[in-house]
Amino acid sequence: MARTRKGYSLHTETSPVVAEDGASRMTYTGDTGGLSVVGATETFGIATNDSAPILNNPKREKGETTNWHTFLHLLKGNIGTGIQAMPEAIKNSGLLVGSVGVVIMGVVCVYCMHMLSRCATLLKIHPHNPYDDDMAFGYAEVAEAAFKTGPSRSKWLAVHARRTVNLFLIITQFGFCCVYIVYVASNLKKILDPRFQEEISIYAYTAMTLVPFILLSWIRNLKLLAPVSMVANLLMALSLIFIFRYLLEDIPDPSDRKLFASWKQLPLYFGTAIYAFEGIGLVLPLKAEMRDPDAFDGPTGILNTGMTVVVCLYTATGFYGYLKYGEDVQGSITLNLPHDEPLAVSVQVMMTIAIFFSYALQFYVPMEILWPHVQSRIPERHQYPMEFVFRTILVVFTYVAAQEKTGTRLRFSLIEKFYPSFLIWYEEVSLAILIPNIGLFISLVGAVSSSFLAVVFPPILDIITFTDLQTPLRLLGNFFIILFGIIGFVTGTYASIEAILINFKLI
Repeated sequence: MARTRKGYSLHTETSPVVAEDGASRMTYTGDTGGLSVVGATETFGIATNDSAPILNNPKREKGETTNWHTFLHLLKGNIGTGIQAMPEAIKNSGLLVGSVGVVIMGVVCVYCMHMLSRCATLLKIHPHNPYDDDMAFGYAEVAEAAFKTGPSRSKWLAVHARRTVNLFLIITQFGFCCVYIVYVASNLKKILDPRFQEEISIYAYTAMTLVPFILLSWIRNLKLLAPVSMVANLLMALSLIFIFRYLLEDIPDPSDRKLFASWKQLPLYFGTAIYAFEGIGLVLPLKAEMRDPDAFDGPTGILNTGMTVVVCLYTATGFYGYLKYGEDVQGSITLNLPHDEPLAVSVQVMMTIAIFFSYALQFYVPMEILWPHVQSRIPERHQYPMEFVFRTILVVFTYVAAQEKTGTRLRFSLIEKFYPSFLIWYEEVSLAILIPNIGLFISLVGAVSSSFLAVVFPPILDIITFTDLQTPLRLLGNFFIILFGIIGFVTGTYASIEAILINFKLI
């Protein structure tokens, strides 16, 4: 299928989610918080009609995106719910340590982005590259190609490498979907509780959004999502401006805040920060779409320039958010805004709407992964209505975990039979109800999956791809980054789970 040249483009947070045997199906995803790349570039392998498959074998054509558009897309794809959680990240690390740490982590993540880009560039022209020359190269494809063209003793790991990357991409993407659900429910509670003059359970607010989320999930065509995403982009941008208006008003003395929190809290900081920086999947599709791909890399290239702005925004939001609200800062900075001021309420409403509509783009990805496995087992005449049923089931499953809390567990043997990996998703989205604390949820998602995608995998691919060029210093640096990511994964996951158990008074 040829690439569509109308209307929409990359919606991001990571990279190709599916690459099956015999066909490479690519989806670019991400925690955009509504800041999806829509309208200016193209999407690989996306059809504009309802009957055609949305994703197919992507073919590369000459990119059409200008440097300026690529710069904007890079900003959009890295600014979402993660930036709103940065103040709590700084709380878990301290004003000084956290702010410096954001910069250091940003440098490490950008360096890993460059490593992935370098690997893709070399592997694309490698004579033993297993993919066609005109096929778009995604994260999982780079992983497979690296091992297939690498040392002979690593070739047998090629398929496993691709599947491992895809697994973490899937887990990460579902984690983002869960964060959006918790975010919407938490902000609705913040907005509506004062109006009802009583405290209503967050589970009730989550249930209130069930039907709207189902209706939103029924949108089958990305073209219809383009205007929705554009509105979400505008709301997000306006909200961030108004948020800084509150953060910079009546700023306390920095001496009133901790410069360093505690070693025990530091892993929570890592999880949240790495969640925010998990935009590595943007690198390859954005570069592939540029008119001048050479302008993407380099010391003053689009990647370094754009990510410098992102790091500055993250640091400023985290620094001033914690400085303003101290130990009372919450998992989303919008939850700290006053509930009795029209401007603050309007910010909460705009952010909630933006994130709500962004769920449609995030939901599009897992639907495209799971539906083909179910579709192949359904008679053709029933596929159209059953797709809507399946979409509804996926959304409803995000709310089923509320029953688990009271001891009831539902098993969905039909879906389990169709696609065993669906259980991974089910356990992940179950946490959306079990963990209504958005800050802890973001930290858990970041530690579990984002750490591998953003930090661990790129240096591994660099070692395999550039085996003959590994100087002792370069090899040491790669191993240090891998160790840093694994330590963050282990400690961040442990600390997040422990904090969640404490939150539920289970320990």
